[in-house]
Amino acid sequence: MRRSALAVYPILDLQPGVSLDAAETIAAAALRGGATLLQLRQKREGAGELVALARRLRPRAVEAGVPLVINDRLEVALAAGAAGVHLGQRDLPVLRARELALAAGRAELVIGVSVTTVAQARRALAEGASYLSVSPVFGTATKQDLEAPVGSDGVRAIRRALPEAAIVAIGGIGPMRAREAIEAGADGVAFISALGVDPEAAVRGMAAAVHAAHRARAAREAVGP
Repeated sequence: MRRSALAVYPILDLQPGVSLDAAETIAAAALRGGATLLQLRQKREGAGELVALARRLRPRAVEAGVPLVINDRLEVALAAGAAGVHLGQRDLPVLRARELALAAGRAELVIGVSVTTVAQARRALAEGASYLSVSPVFGTATKQDLEAPVGSDGVRAIRRALPEAAIVAIGGIGPMRAREAIEAGADGVAFISALGVDPEAAVRGMAAAVHAAHRARAAREAVGP
C-alpha cells in the first residue's frame, strides 16, 4: 500500500440508527476536507445495514480516489466492494483474512492491522498486512478497552524495526499532536473524536498539520544527522 495514502485517515464511527443520508454527508465532508483514506466503523449494526451503508459511501470514495476500509467486518468489505478491511488483535487473523480475500478474487484487498508492539507488527506484516496502525499512541476516551498508550517512542520503535512498513498512528491525536506522531516515523494519523461537529473543517485542519509535519521531517532528513 502507498504510504502516502495513510496521511489523513478519518474514521467514521457511526452510532446505531444513523441514516444513510447522514452518513453520506459526514463522509462527503471528510473527503472535501482532504481525507486520503476513509474507514467506516459501525460496531452494532447487522451486516445487511452495514453493507448498504458501505455501498452508499463507496462511489464517493472512488470518485475522490480515496480507499474505503471497513472496520473488523471482512464479509462486509467483500460484499460492498470496499478497498479493504481493518483488523484488531482480537479479530479475524490476518492469514485467514488474506485467504478469504484470495478465494473471493480480491488479491488486492487492503488489510490494515492494529498493533502495539514490534513483535505484533512483524507478525502482521509476515502474515500479509498492508499497513500497520500503531494504537493507542496517546490517551483516548474513544475506546475503553485499549492497551496503555505507547507514546511517540512506541511509533519510533516500530519504524526503526520496520523501515519500509506503512504505518499510521492513532489514539488521542489532534492537529497539535500530529507533528509528534509524524516526527516519530508515522506516515499519517487516524482519528475519530477529532472529527468533531464540523468534519470538513476538522479533516482540513488535520491535513494541514500532517502535511506541514511531513515537510518539516523531509527538510530535517535532507540535512542529515
